[in-house]
Amino acid sequence: MNKLFLRVLTHFAYLTGGLTAMVLVMHLGEPFVKAEPPVLSNLVVKPDIIALGVGEQQVTISIQVEDKDNNLNPNAIKIKKLRVGKKNRTVGFLNDNGEEGDLLRNDGVFTGRILLDANIPREHKFKIKAKDFLKEKSVSVEFSVLAGPVLGLSSSTDLKELDLKIVRVFSGLRFSDPVDFLQDPDDDEHWYVVERNGIIKVFDNTANVMEMRKFLDITKFVEPLSELNIELGMLSAAFHPQFSENGEIYIYYTAQRNNVIESRLSRFTKLQEEDSISEDSEEILIQITQPRMRHNGGALAFGPDNFLYLSVGDGGDRFESQNTDSLLGKIIRIDVNTRTSYEIPEDNPFLQKNGKDEIYALGFRNPWRWSFDIMTGVLWLGDVGNKRWEEIDIVVPEGNYGWPVLEGNECAGFLPCETDTLVSPILTYSHNEGCSVIGGHVYRGTALAQLDGVYIYSDFCAGGLIGLSIDKAGKIKKTRLIEGNDKNPSDEELDLFVRSISLDNEGEIYIVDNNARLFKLISSE
Repeated sequence: MNKLFLRVLTHFAYLTGGLTAMVLVMHLGEPFVKAEPPVLSNLVVKPDIIALGVGEQQVTISIQVEDKDNNLNPNAIKIKKLRVGKKNRTVGFLNDNGEEGDLLRNDGVFTGRILLDANIPREHKFKIKAKDFLKEKSVSVEFSVLAGPVLGLSSSTDLKELDLKIVRVFSGLRFSDPVDFLQDPDDDEHWYVVERNGIIKVFDNTANVMEMRKFLDITKFVEPLSELNIELGMLSAAFHPQFSENGEIYIYYTAQRNNVIESRLSRFTKLQEEDSISEDSEEILIQITQPRMRHNGGALAFGPDNFLYLSVGDGGDRFESQNTDSLLGKIIRIDVNTRTSYEIPEDNPFLQKNGKDEIYALGFRNPWRWSFDIMTGVLWLGDVGNKRWEEIDIVVPEGNYGWPVLEGNECAGFLPCETDTLVSPILTYSHNEGCSVIGGHVYRGTALAQLDGVYIYSDFCAGGLIGLSIDKAGKIKKTRLIEGNDKNPSDEELDLFVRSISLDNEGEIYIVDNNARLFKLISSE
């Protein structure tokens, strides 16, 4: 039988739904051959990673479609968004019309475009399906587009089933207003405690240790403290990754100069033959005038790129967070591995633009604590809220995290609520659950294998520890790992107002609390 006639007749049967035409085909002397479905291949997605904080971003998808029967339905090549537990919704169509991004008409390469929200870190999943006029369906092809970095959170553990507890450690020591707790990256044998009054103390990493000594004393530089000014003082320290070779440690603290409070980022250097660091070795790298004695919070750490990062609060002047000529309300990123005091990394987003070259990200209120995931390099940050919402952010270059346009995901009422280019928090919680988020760490230790890939954080008011993971649908879920202050205040383990969460060199979790105590997270077993 003439093949063209067979195709026409088959198409006629499809259009009419007529069984008669199909029977006619069967009686013309040739057995009916079932139509072959379309075949999809050579998928191209550009871009497959979209940057956070750019509003809706266009993604172009192209795919080769072959149909041996030449009865492809060109209007039935669809892009569907994959949704767990829900019907997959059609979000776009692919065309071979030589327009809208398609390079050549009728070449079998079908192209389409979709718009994706790039303000929230997430993986968008899709599939492409094709049909011919006989409703024969292709095998679908799946693809994903990532907004922001790969988070690397755990999805395999039911955190509610974990039996964890915290135990007090180094109880033979007495500290004065500790705010940070760290180790030299090349030395597992000692711990260093940062006290807000301007002293860093060092002691042996043994359970029954009873003695410690001063490692650095800059009390004469630090702004005099009081119980009311709880955000002033020496707030954070970071050892240079090559501290054992160059002796450099970086300190973030507040000082008073000409009756004005300022925050300082300083470098101190230990001489090889000394056991401690002299205050006279100070080299001030950055000075930031503080409008008020609040929201001065900040933390220091070296990133995977070996650059030094510092978070700075808005100083009590909310509008400074959006002012790129100010370092208040920002994440700062500098290169201290130079012959000069420091240099600006070549890929800093505001280099040679309007604004301070040191700025890495902006729009923060009081980013007290944050950390890098040592596995993925993702920067996790807890930003203390105003009246209603606390938030956890994934920080990316040039990301604008909204304060004071937004508090959490809500319009704050201080500036016009234009949110198209703002990065949304990965998690918010209301002041019914806490009052001051304490950013933590993604667990990558070995002692608690079930916690691998869980982000662990706290809240100063609620206490305890909370873990973030992802559910089967890919959504963030939070689980309380250690109960907080409201459960049993008479229990020492629960009477825990967390100031800071730290890691040892093995990746295990430690806690500094408001009662000058140190705790460790362990398994109850």
